[in-house]
Amino acid sequence: MRWASAHSTLADPAAAAGEVATALCSALGDDPVDLVLAFFTAPLAAGAETMAAALRSALSPGTLAGVSARGVVTRSRELEEGAALSVVAGRLPGVQVRPFLLLQETWREPSADEAAFDLIAPGVRGAELVLYAGDPYSL
Repeated sequence: MRWASAHSTLADPAAAAGEVATALCSALGDDPVDLVLAFFTAPLAAGAETMAAALRSALSPGTLAGVSARGVVTRSRELEEGAALSVVAGRLPGVQVRPFLLLQETWREPSADEAAFDLIAPGVRGAELVLYAGDPYSL
């Protein structure tokens, strides 16, 4: 496995994603990556699709997930004010990444029905690791 991370504090979403993508490609090479996790602060939230498109174009990830937050963590510090984008990318040979999205409409309360749970959260049962980013205001 090979991992890299990079961050940007540029206020322009396209420029921030470009800066991060350049650093990640430098660290990982030009081959596609399996997983990209992007974390960005509120000033960049309106440009989430722009950042996603730039990261997809540069890294060709098998899975890309992004989360907005009050602050983000980088390799060296926590950024809680202003624009910030922090991205972790990895090449994961032999690892199966199965993204899913739980919405309030599909997850009103815990499900005792395993088959129903498997439909809304495929791959979770039996997984060695599940990463979950929750929205405390709606889910």
